[in-house]
Amino acid sequence: GTIFGLDAGESTRVSGYHRMAIAPGLIAAAVLGRLLRGSPQALVSLSVAGCVASGLALGGLALATLMPQSWPVVANIVVFGFANGVFAGGAVASMYGLASVGAAQREGTRLGAWGLAQAVGFGTGLFVGAGLLDAVRSTVGAPPAFASVFGVEGLLFLIAAALALKISRASSLEGAPHPASAPRAA
Repeated sequence: GTIFGLDAGESTRVSGYHRMAIAPGLIAAAVLGRLLRGSPQALVSLSVAGCVASGLALGGLALATLMPQSWPVVANIVVFGFANGVFAGGAVASMYGLASVGAAQREGTRLGAWGLAQAVGFGTGLFVGAGLLDAVRSTVGAPPAFASVFGVEGLLFLIAAALALKISRASSLEGAPHPASAPRAA
């Protein structure tokens, strides 16, 4: 709203476009995951694709802050929401699939630990992002500050995608059994 001259109601509406676009992204991830038979590597690939698309969309938002009159900001926000949905759908499906692999009766703990990590990451990201925005805005002004924060967040999504690929290759997810048929330890 600060950069694009939106009042509180208009800013909330644009934020709503992001949230509304998450649902089709989640549905797309579910359909693609089902078509790919829920293979662990396919689910990781969906998550990685969502991370990359989210990173690129945030890069677009960084550019938008520097040219607010000519950038299709609402379309950019919708793409960002859709990409977030694909990322979340792939990540959650991967997590659920992998929770049942390994020692039996530990699925709840694994899911809880993942949920805790997600909540801590989300909260930390909001706090650090807002603090970084305030610190940079006080020195260089609003447009460069928003561009910097969106750019850093986009870069972090790309780093997350690279880490997910590295971890999936290192843990040999390509050769892992489908979660429904995975052997359970006694």
